[in-house]
Amino acid sequence: MHGILYLLESGVQEITKPLMPIATDFLLRNLGSISQTCITSQQYILTMWATGFYIMENYHVDLKDLEFPSKILQLAVSTASGNEESVTTPVYLAILKGLERLLLTDVLSQQDSDAIVKLGVDRLCLPSPQRSLAALGLMFKCMYSGKQYDQYSPLPRDSAAYDFNVVYQDPESLIVAMERVTVLFDRIKKGYPYEARVITRVLPTFLADFFPPQDIMNKIIGEFISSQQPYPQMIAMVVFQVL
Repeated sequence: MHGILYLLESGVQEITKPLMPIATDFLLRNLGSISQTCITSQQYILTMWATGFYIMENYHVDLKDLEFPSKILQLAVSTASGNEESVTTPVYLAILKGLERLLLTDVLSQQDSDAIVKLGVDRLCLPSPQRSLAALGLMFKCMYSGKQYDQYSPLPRDSAAYDFNVVYQDPESLIVAMERVTVLFDRIKKGYPYEARVITRVLPTFLADFFPPQDIMNKIIGEFISSQQPYPQMIAMVVFQVL
């Protein structure tokens, strides 16, 4: 696998063109059978995923009429959706990083991007902080890159100040984004203190980028005064910055 990846990185068409069908077929057969076999080498699995994501990112034009892109995305989402016993943390993190790169390089279809943002929201509820915070990054990548295709993307800001007067979004998209905010607040309640610190630190900017003040203020204040809120001092900082 390292040899195949090295040859693909060379970008020499005389080498990559005949190699591509071999590499894609090998990856689909082996990545799809990992759960049914006893592949114990984590490094081998990581190299296969690295090769798959590299092909998706750099050879997407050559693959547009083939089944490889959709199948490798399905495998990535299904693997990352597995339980912690079946998917090691390094493999899980590698898959999420690979999906992030694909989002930012604009090589995904609407259906693929929708599946990825749903994965990020779902995995944000995992008990493992390392995995949930990685899912948080994936969800933010989806929303800030505008690749979730729900017409709910932030407008650019020229300064670091929180400006709640620049955002206008349609009602249906607002509901979708508000559901994701609810997931973030739920994670603050259920997570470890350092998870809550991470989320509440990025939350004011996120809210300012995506929501008009009248649509989000009641939600924030409600979380602050909730008797089930274990970190009111952190939510108080969010309220202060939003106000």
